[in-house]
Amino acid sequence: MSRRMRLLAPLAVLFAAAAPPPPTDADIPIPPIPPAHRPSYQSAPMPDQSLSAPTAPEASGPKLRPDLFNQRAYNGGQGYLPGSTIEREQQQRDKPIPGLNFTMPLR
Repeated sequence: MSRRMRLLAPLAVLFAAAAPPPPTDADIPIPPIPPAHRPSYQSAPMPDQSLSAPTAPEASGPKLRPDLFNQRAYNGGQGYLPGSTIEREQQQRDKPIPGLNFTMPLR
C-alpha cells in the first residue's frame, strides 16, 4: 500500500499543478446592455391570395424534347402468368432507351 502511495503522490502533485486556475472577473465577458425602450412589434406581412403564377405562353408549333422510352411488354393477354416466360424476365432487366420525342399539334 505504501509503495502505491509513493508512486501516486508525485502524479497527484503534477496534476494539481497542471490544473488551470479558476476564472476571475476579468475573464468573464460583459453582457450587452439592453436598449432604453423595447422595440415595437409589427404583424407579419400576409401573402396576397389573389395573385397567381405567370402563365407560360403555349407554343403552337411542333416540339422536340428528350425522353426515355421503355420497351413494350410482350405476351400480354396471351394467358401467360407474370414471370412465367424467360423473355419477360429479360425485358424487366432492360434499361430505358434515351431518345427524342417529337410532338406536332393538329389544329
